[in-house]
Amino acid sequence: MSLLRFFGIEDVPEATSNEPNAPHEAGSNRLSRLMQVVAGVYVLILVGAIILAGMFFINFSISKGTPMAAGGYEHVVLEPNANFTYKMAVVFKTGGNDWRVGVPEGDTEYYDFPPPTRTLTAWRTISIWADLDSNETFNAWTYVFYPDGHNETYQHLAVGTGLIDYQNAQAGTYTIKIWNTGSQEINALIRKHFSVEVFEKPYFYYGVYALVIALVAPVVFIIKRVVSKSF
Repeated sequence: MSLLRFFGIEDVPEATSNEPNAPHEAGSNRLSRLMQVVAGVYVLILVGAIILAGMFFINFSISKGTPMAAGGYEHVVLEPNANFTYKMAVVFKTGGNDWRVGVPEGDTEYYDFPPPTRTLTAWRTISIWADLDSNETFNAWTYVFYPDGHNETYQHLAVGTGLIDYQNAQAGTYTIKIWNTGSQEINALIRKHFSVEVFEKPYFYYGVYALVIALVAPVVFIIKRVVSKSF
């Protein structure tokens, strides 16, 4: 099937040399066919551009507003072969007036946040991270236990070390255990940070409409071709 016939455009037969105005009509037919091809290619390019634009709008997202953040620090002094355990608990709440931000209860600090949500056009993420800061080098092992049951182990030999960097935090307790395996005292700070950020896709439905238009256009051409051949 030719490109012209796909778009419902029938090839125009060229005039033969036996006709009186053959040269003039042949040139006119060639021009007509060229214009039809150009129109068909233009439609294809337009449909492709609409599809690309639709995909861009569907996936485009922005951060809405200023992230809500909380932070603080815990002073740690460890003699050689001593260890320290620090716990941070994330609690998802939907309302109430008793919100907690770094409220200690026993050996755990509690942080209350609205629960993470996700729809087609918006979602909310909870992120947590913690660093171990010191003005001196040190030798220590750090064990991080996550609410989902997995754990990570780090050996620290340098100043300033990341402990946790969790982009999609879960509800539960995050436990950090630091063991001084060196011969020198460790004097450091555990800096902890929490943030809640809302994202949205402001042009999502525009992208959906664009894809619908791009998909409907070829169907219209096919229907036009079928209808024109029926008469």
